[in-house]
Formats: sequence, C-alpha cells, structure tokens
Amino acid sequence: TVAGLRTLAGHYRLVAVTNADSWALARMSETLGQPFWAQVTRDEVGTNKPDPAVWRYTLDKLGTTTEHVLHCAQSGYHDLRSAHAFGLATAKIERRHGQPGSGATPRSDVEAEPALHVRDLNGLIEALRPRWS
Repeated sequence: TVAGLRTLAGHYRLVAVTNADSWALARMSETLGQPFWAQVTRDEVGTNKPDPAVWRYTLDKLGTTTEHVLHCAQSGYHDLRSAHAFGLATAKIERRHGQPGSGATPRSDVEAEPALHVRDLNGLIEALRPRWS
C-alpha cells in the first residue's frame, strides 16, 4: 500500500529493483507517491533479474555491501533465490496468500529460505518495527 511504503520510507532507503524499464517505473513511482530513494531498472542494467549482474550493479550504484540490504519481494524465481545466492538477506512478501499458482512469475523449484516471511507490507512493517529506534 502507499501508506505502507511511506511508513517504510520513513525508516529505510527504499530502492526499487525491477525488470521493468525506467519509463514504466517512473509512472508507477508517481502513482505510489515517489517512495523510492533510488531505482534500478532493466534498461539501466541491461539485463533482468535473476541475473546476478543486477545485484552487483545495484550494490555498486548504491555504494553499499550485501550486509546493509534486505531485498523484499514476492517472486522466488526472479528475486528471492538469486538475491539469496548473491548474499543478500531476503524477505518474502506473500502477496498471493490464499490464491492458487505463482502469479505472473514462473514457479521456483528451489526456494531460498528468507530471513523474513510475511503476508503483506503491513506484516513487513510489524516484523521490522522492533528494529526502529
């Protein structure tokens, strides 16, 4: 939700890492109230997740290391498995909770164990809230 993203943006630097092109993310970000501190898009990197080059590019762009990133996503195939293999902590947001299938993404045969597993952004906020000072 927009409110959930706004809450998280008050405590973290939110970065959109997407397989979409920059023009599409710009429109989505505007709709969401511009919650992202930075963005990484397919056309910027030149490849899509799950390619590990996306994670390397993202860390280089942000000037950070894996220890300072929590990658939050729904897709095991595009996001969670490859981010985990790259060394990022992950949070699975189960947006499709209670719905059959895996949505628009291919089903991942091997699921990486996320650091957090929540149903939605509100669940993520509640899981992270104890870390806020």
